[in-house]
This record gives sequence, C-alpha cells and structure tokens, in this order.
Amino acid sequence: MRFFRLQTKLTLAFLFVTIVPLSVTIGLLFQRIKQEFEADFNIRLGEIKRSIAAVYALEEKAILRKLKSVKGEPAIHALLLDLGAGVYQKRNDEAIEKQRALIRDTQRMMRAMSLDVLKLLDAKGRPLAYGHQESFSMVVDATSLRYAKRFAGQTFLRYEWMWKNSKRERRLTLQVATRLQRSLLAVGGVLVNRDLLRSLRAVGTGTELVLFAKDGHVLMATTTNPASLQRADAYKREEITLTNPGSTVPLARLAVYLSKADLQRNSDQLLLLAVILGAIGFVLSIGLAAVFSRAIARPVNELAKAAGQIAGGNWNVQLERAGRDEIGELVRAFNSMGSELERYETELRQAERIAAWKDIARQIAHEIKNPLFPIQTCIETLKKAHDRRHRDFDEILDESTATVLEEVKRLKQIVDEFSNFARMPKPELKPIGLNQVLEHVAILYRNVSESIVVELDLGRDLEPIDGDASLLQQAFINLVKNAIDAVDPANGRVSIRSYQHGDWIVAEVSDNGHGIAAEDTSRVFQPYFSQKAHGTGLGLAIVHRVVTDHGGQIEVESELGRGTTFRLRFRPSGLLSPDVPEIY
Repeated sequence: MRFFRLQTKLTLAFLFVTIVPLSVTIGLLFQRIKQEFEADFNIRLGEIKRSIAAVYALEEKAILRKLKSVKGEPAIHALLLDLGAGVYQKRNDEAIEKQRALIRDTQRMMRAMSLDVLKLLDAKGRPLAYGHQESFSMVVDATSLRYAKRFAGQTFLRYEWMWKNSKRERRLTLQVATRLQRSLLAVGGVLVNRDLLRSLRAVGTGTELVLFAKDGHVLMATTTNPASLQRADAYKREEITLTNPGSTVPLARLAVYLSKADLQRNSDQLLLLAVILGAIGFVLSIGLAAVFSRAIARPVNELAKAAGQIAGGNWNVQLERAGRDEIGELVRAFNSMGSELERYETELRQAERIAAWKDIARQIAHEIKNPLFPIQTCIETLKKAHDRRHRDFDEILDESTATVLEEVKRLKQIVDEFSNFARMPKPELKPIGLNQVLEHVAILYRNVSESIVVELDLGRDLEPIDGDASLLQQAFINLVKNAIDAVDPANGRVSIRSYQHGDWIVAEVSDNGHGIAAEDTSRVFQPYFSQKAHGTGLGLAIVHRVVTDHGGQIEVESELGRGTTFRLRFRPSGLLSPDVPEIY
C-alpha cells in the first residue's frame, strides 16, 4: 500500500474536520425536523380526537334541544291525544289518513330544525312517522328502542337508509334519542358528512380526513380525490376507530392524513443548505490545507532531502533557520545533529582504524611468534653443541640452518602479504565485462588437477560493471584457490558462474568441499582468520576489501560436509553505490 504524502494527509484532515461535523449537524437537524413533524402530527391527532368528542357534545345539545322543542308543535299535541285514544292501533282509514298527515308534519319539522333524521315511535317502538324516508315498515324498530334506552340523551352513531337523488342509500348518522312523553319517543340526527369532517379538520392546515365504513369503502372525505392520499411519501396516515359509548364494536374508521409537503420543503432547504455549506467547507479545507501543508510540508521535505544527503555521507548539510515554532526547533536540532554526526563519524572511523590495526598487530605478533620459536630453539641447540664440541656438530648445524632459513622465509612471506594488504591501491574504475575476468581466472586453474573439475557457467548479455580488472582477478583467484584447497583432491568440483539479478550483476564461486562451521561464517573476512594450516588469513580479507572498494557486496553460504558458496554482487556501470569507508 502506498502511503499518502503529508500534504494529502493534511488536506484529508481538514476535510474530515469540516465535513464530518457538518454531516453530523445536518443529520441531527434532519432527525430534529422529522421529530417535530411527528410531534406536530401527534398533536393534531390528539386535537382531532378531542374535537370529535366536542362535536359529539355540541351535536348532542343541539339535537336534544331541537327534539324537545317539537313538544310545542300542534301536530305533536294532536299525536299525543291520538296515542292516548288508541287511534293508531286500529289501523282503519281514519288512522291511515292521520298518519299520512303526521308524516308530512314530521318532514316539515325535520327540515325546519335542520335535521337529517327524525323518527317518532310509540312506547313499544312502533314507527309513527319517519321524516327522512318516503316509506317505512310498521314493524317494531327494536334497534331504535334499544339505542334510546342505552344512550338516552347521548349521541350515538348509526347507519340509516335515506333517500338521495331518488336513490335509497345507507348513510352514517349521529343521532340522539329522547322521550317527549311516556308514550312518545323522538329520535333525531344529522349526517356525518363533509361539513362535519371539515369542522374537525379546522385544527390545522395540510390535514385531510377520510371516513371509511366497516367494510373499507369510503363514506366521506374532505377531498374530492381520496385515492391521492394513499401515497406514503406524500402523507403520514393514522386511523381513529369510531365506536359508540361503552362499546368496542367499530362502526367506522376515520383516517387522518397530514401532508409531508412542509417536511419535504424543510428537508430540501436543509439539504440545499448542507450542499452549500459542504461546498464552502470543501473549498475552505482545500485552501487552508494548501496553506498549512505548504508551511509544514516544505520544511519537512527539506529535512527529508537533507537527511538523505547525510545518509550519503555529506555531513556539511545545513538548513536555513526557521521560526520559533516546533518546526524551527526541529531544523535547529537537525543542523546540530549534522555537525555532531560528522564529529562522531570522524571519531568512529579513527576508533575503528585503531581497533583494526590493534587487532592486526596482535595477529602479526602471533604469526611472527610461531617461526621465532623454532629459530630460537635451533640457535640454542647450535650453541650447546658448539660449547660441548659435539662430534655431530656439522650435522646439527646443517639441520638448524635449514630450519632457520625455512622459518625466515615464512617470516618474509608474512611481512610481504601484510605489506601488500596495507599498500593495496584504490581501484581504477572503468567499464569492464565481469565474464572476461571470470574466464581468465578459470583458464588459470582449469588444469590444476585431473581429479578436480573447474566448471564455468556464465550468463549472457550481462551489463558491464565499473571495476578494476587486475584487482578483481586477484579477488577471484583467492576465492578459487581457497575452493581448490577445500575440496577432496580425489573428487573435487569448483563452479564459477555469473548472472544478472535485478539491479545487480552477480558472480558465484562454489565448491563441494568440507564447508565452514556456522559460527565461523561471520569471521571469514576478518584479517588473519584461517582454517588452513599453511594460510596467513589475509586472502578473504583482501577479497572483501576489493569488493567493498568496488561498491559491491559479498556473502558466504556454507554447510559442513556439503560445500561453500561465495556470492559477489556488483552494480552495473553507472549505478555504482557510494564508496564504503575504508577501515584498514
């Protein structure tokens, strides 16, 4: 995953600080608007329920007052006399004619009192006159009688058959029953119509009411198109079940619809405001991020570049003085660090050189001490033989002289190798082919022994490297000589190969010899470390120095009894790594 740059992170941070609180605030406002809408709807619903009760009470008083006012009508006075005389029980022509006149008077009184329903019944519930019907049965109206007893003086809902436009329809009415006399029962009522619904709707604008019958069909509505209210996204809906007092049987359902137009309008305005504020916040965030990130990222980038230069060995990098803030303190600390690092690096190199030469001096002293002991012994033997006039003095002289000369030769070899190691020149780099160097070394050792095979496996089309051919030949000669010394003289195999791996040109020298112990692999490049009885221990140290002077890398892989591989890596020409500081 590729990480964002500092400027991008700052921009995202400013956007986060601006957009997230704005989004949370807008979300909370949306929620608040919805809650207020729900609260307003619940308030209106409660007011409508209270309004229904108030309308019931008002209609109850009005209808009851109108019914009691009919007592003064001459027709009612005559009716009471006829009931007392039992005229309507005879059902003769006189009774029929009087009932027809009573029906006409009842219709007149109903219209005069602005009632939609008016019934006159005797004490047993037999119909005497209906003002809202053209004709009616003379069978006892048990329902009206029961309602009159149950809801005496109270409003109740009842469906009535009524004539409208020469059609008989079943309509919902609000009725009140009262006894005018013991023998006369009067029932009056009004239609539950649009005017009645509109009186309920007066509790607030944007509210529509629809009255549904028990079977679900629309009885009445405050709008001419009730179907348009069914859109859930345009209206919020709640139902009020209409029942009679003391009953749980639903007679009708009053659906209350509250328009969501205000909610949608407020939401749209809030959304528009959110978009505008978001756009302003986005622009401000980008601008502030650009200003602050430039002020912060520029010195940070300069610090990164300067740190890279210090990593490359340029200790004299100094940044311009910044302000008094944290960035300024960081710059001042960096400049101080560069100076301190240069001093520490100088002291470290000096300490490393001293430590290295001390170690080399100990190794040289140890190497010189070994041949000095037999020399001392030979001289002491010669002196004793001479003092005693030993008869075999000449023979002892020859043996001692030979030993001394051999050890002196060994001392000279130690001194020469150390002198060569100490005077090793810096490489003169120029583009060369690594394969040509390896071919030359392989030719030198191809016929070293009939039982030791030297294999050559060179990669094709290798890029040239910047190197010194003579020094590289010396390094590979040392590696091949060590490999030949490590293998079985009767069945040895040495492999020299080259190939390109990524940005490196790689050369390997492998053998199937006795291998190197794991604990010794980290010491093989130290001066005077050797596992051979006749070695000086400078060969691999020279190889390591040649490789590092060429800006390359060297590593060793070995397994006891299986063999050893030395792997050398070099950069292609033009990509040479910075020189590695000289230690020895």
